[in-house]
Amino acid sequence: MIIYIFGKSGSGKSYLAERLEEKLPNAVHLNMDEVNSEIMNLATIKDFAVEIFGKNVLVNNQLDKKYILNTIKDDEFTYLKWSTYMLMQCEEFVKSFIKNSSKDYYIIDHLNAGKLLLEGDKELYVECVEDDETRLARLQSRDNITKDVFEYRDRKYMPHEYDIRYANNFEEVLEFINKNSTSKTCE
Repeated sequence: MIIYIFGKSGSGKSYLAERLEEKLPNAVHLNMDEVNSEIMNLATIKDFAVEIFGKNVLVNNQLDKKYILNTIKDDEFTYLKWSTYMLMQCEEFVKSFIKNSSKDYYIIDHLNAGKLLLEGDKELYVECVEDDETRLARLQSRDNITKDVFEYRDRKYMPHEYDIRYANNFEEVLEFINKNSTSKTCE
């Protein structure tokens, strides 16, 4: 089963995914921010980045994420080109991971995880929700982000249909997953 966890930044996606990974048997949590960071080290990704952002995107042969963010923040066309390419690369990475592993649950967590096309035998969509004030406080504390970046991330969030919402109702989400799963239930 693939469990897509999505929602605005700071809404509790990673927290929920980590708790589900602990409770569901034979589960793995794939944090798409970490996957994204990992694949940004690939030569093909770097080459594509240089093609659309120029040579200044590389610092010591590493992609400068702040440079990318500052560029795409104000350029919708470049944002769409970059984000579409990276989404496809992440999809391929996760598809390969799933194909080469034998987990019962793949928990995918990202701002727009609901947009991934992975085609699992069973899929569930969980939207995380939290009020703006709490989300901003979390992100400022955890990532030291500015309100400007917070608002930018919110604009890039694309709502998706969901099967259940998570708003500090972990047991309800876990029960819903167990009811809709073809795998063994958790303890």
